[in-house]
Amino acid sequence: MVTFEKKGVHVSPLFCDKLAFVIQYKTADARAFVRERLKYLRHNSEGHFAYPGGGRKYKLGMHFYVEPYERVSTMLVQADPKYWDDHFIRVDYNPAHADPGTIFWLLDQILPEGWSDIPLLAKCTRFDATVDVHRIDIMELLVSYSGMQLNRLFCKGGRFETVEFGRYDGDKRVVVYDKRAEVIHWNEKHAIKKPVPSSPTTRIEIVLRPSRTFAALADISNPFSGLSVLTTPSLSEAATLPFRLFVKVAQLGGLQQALLGLPESTRKGFKAVLAKSSCSWWNPDTIWSSWNDLILELLHVPKPAKSPVAALQTEMVS
Repeated sequence: MVTFEKKGVHVSPLFCDKLAFVIQYKTADARAFVRERLKYLRHNSEGHFAYPGGGRKYKLGMHFYVEPYERVSTMLVQADPKYWDDHFIRVDYNPAHADPGTIFWLLDQILPEGWSDIPLLAKCTRFDATVDVHRIDIMELLVSYSGMQLNRLFCKGGRFETVEFGRYDGDKRVVVYDKRAEVIHWNEKHAIKKPVPSSPTTRIEIVLRPSRTFAALADISNPFSGLSVLTTPSLSEAATLPFRLFVKVAQLGGLQQALLGLPESTRKGFKAVLAKSSCSWWNPDTIWSSWNDLILELLHVPKPAKSPVAALQTEMVS
């Protein structure tokens, strides 16, 4: 079969675009330590302190600058919950933009046993597993996810910029968006400007809410495997008006719903055209192959010569 393939497209390595975890300290000494360290760092954090925040559910909340040169990205640390059933401390930041040394330096001072409390005691509550697809525009893609409906669609100027599958508060949500448009909108509202990608870039995020320890994250099955990515065909048989209308309906309402709305004979023909639009650059297994190494990197654990899970367990015991 002859397939349509846009040349020059490549997928970035897997990275984490947002990370959040909680720790439930129960002893009075541990809780007092966290409170005092947060108060101390408010005025003694070598310029990393930004401003108080996140106080809706917690009595203490602070944003720390963790990108010291541009002062764009911050880490939110919340502690001392107002409700008894919440975890005592919550940490939320973007590892893709934060300086790893700054994150380590701050949390190593805040947690009672330092950084080692994270692999030992922390429970990960959010992990955005992310890749960037370079040199392709979101308008050139047909994306669907097995077992998930298209939930939200954000458009501007006659084109869509963000597509979301799954419930916002669900255990797994898929977000596909135009990264160039996202940066441009951000720059319009902030004095400090982020660099705009030089070529079309589509970001694909799997928003996970695992509520697992970091060691247990290694057991998560590949969430990218359910994501189907096709390019909108530009072949001669795809140039008919009915097919172009079908593509628009699929982009706005979901591919599966658009296919189900067709007569069976038409559906069969359109599926044959779509089959020629598979992307050789989209390989969920290749993307997920670095998952364990990514977890170890976030925890400052050296890459192992053997099993990543064994390396993490060794680090937790040592």
